[in-house]
Amino acid sequence: MIVICNKCQSKMKVPESLYGKRGKCPKCGGVIDIPEEVPGVEPSVEPVMPQKETVYASQPERECAERAKYCHSCGSDITADALFCRRCGTQIGAEPKIGHPAQPYEETAMKEQQQQLTPSQAVMHEETAPCAVPSFDELEARGRLVRPPEYPNNFNPRGFCWPAFWFGPLWYFLKGMINKGLLLFGIAVALVVFTIGIGALIMPLLYGFMGYRDYSRYYSTKKQFWW
Repeated sequence: MIVICNKCQSKMKVPESLYGKRGKCPKCGGVIDIPEEVPGVEPSVEPVMPQKETVYASQPERECAERAKYCHSCGSDITADALFCRRCGTQIGAEPKIGHPAQPYEETAMKEQQQQLTPSQAVMHEETAPCAVPSFDELEARGRLVRPPEYPNNFNPRGFCWPAFWFGPLWYFLKGMINKGLLLFGIAVALVVFTIGIGALIMPLLYGFMGYRDYSRYYSTKKQFWW
């Protein structure tokens, strides 16, 4: 006999020994009252068609498909371990943001990520930001000044630099500080032109007072700077 569960509508075949008794549905656990055998046509059971399994070309392709998911804001495909969408910058798992362009998402995501950085990571992030070269005073306050190897252990980066005093921008070029050397050379030329050479007399003093400071800053950061 074929009986139907009133709870989950599952169809099942029961043996003659259970006719007229009460049993449980093996799928949902619901109680089924099995009637006594009644002559007539038994309800037909619809055959269950097996689902076709997707065939993948390789195991990596299968793993990629199982791990893939999508961004709920822009619909882009992302990996299962992604924290932010690479297209719109939306944080994965956050509430969908509707009616705003994609650019603010990136800025918001970057700000949220920066707020989660530890103090040491924040310093590293600040120093690796584009065009952000810490000043001499900032490097000294953080204890990140590196002594150039050609100078002795008692080297004072705040001291007067006589080589820079005598050779000016040429000394900057030889030490690798191209941008700062070009700037100081431009200032010297402007003073010669507009002050008839009188203002250029102060440039050697400027070279001397700034030489060691600029070189310590350049050697510690390995980055070019203008001022």
